Amino acid sequence: MSDMFETSGTGGREYKVPTITAANFEDWLDLVKTVLLSKGLWKYTDSSVVCALGKAEEHEREDARAAAYLKIVAGSEQLTYLRGLTSSKAILDKLKARY
Repeated sequence: MSDMFETSGTGGREYKVPTITAANFEDWLDLVKTVLLSKGLWKYTDSSVVCALGKAEEHEREDARAAAYLKIVAGSEQLTYLRGLTSSKAILDKLKARY
């Protein structure tokens, strides 16, 4: 099974992201990182962005976008494992620990 996602700004093209497994985790992560970088969201997964004063709502919204993307492309098999996590960094850290 693969998950589909539409990339904004690419004319509505859809790309397939393979289901995450131990065997393909590094390739999966590279693809996910590239997509999140293209959307300006990767910085939320590694805490390299600092929330500016007065920008907490925007920071939370962008982190939530990255978190939602990670949960979607991780696949339905991972949802129980990721339940309750709302931070993109926490989600990615948990997936890295698992795979």
